[in-house]
Amino acid sequence: MLEGRERTARQRVEALQAELREAEAAWERFVIARETVGEIEDGP
Repeated sequence: MLEGRERTARQRVEALQAELREAEAAWERFVIARETVGEIEDGP
């Protein structure tokens, strides 16, 4: 029973880590887009 709970917890941690990686990648894209928009608004 304990091994099953440990396996379930490990799977949940792995799923959360994957979700975190996706969120961090999305955040990086957002930051880059925001910087690009700022450069465009400032003009040459």
